[in-house]
Amino acid sequence: MIIKKIGSDYMVYDEQKQHTHILNTTAGQIYELLQQKKSVPEIVEILKKHFSVPEGHNLEQEILEYIQELQKKGLA
Repeated sequence: MIIKKIGSDYMVYDEQKQHTHILNTTAGQIYELLQQKKSVPEIVEILKKHFSVPEGHNLEQEILEYIQELQKKGLA
């Protein structure tokens, strides 16, 4: 996988499948943190520091759902 930041988005190129994925800022950060072997609780804390998360918002569940999407695409 090749990842490149383009503006505020991320481009992830899967060399094996020869397919390009474009990720928004948040998705790109989650992808990079997963590549660094960060746990979901660690990712939650990092994102809370960078974004305003409404009280009561289940960020952990949202991240887990996104990880499942990445897995379906072969990116996680």
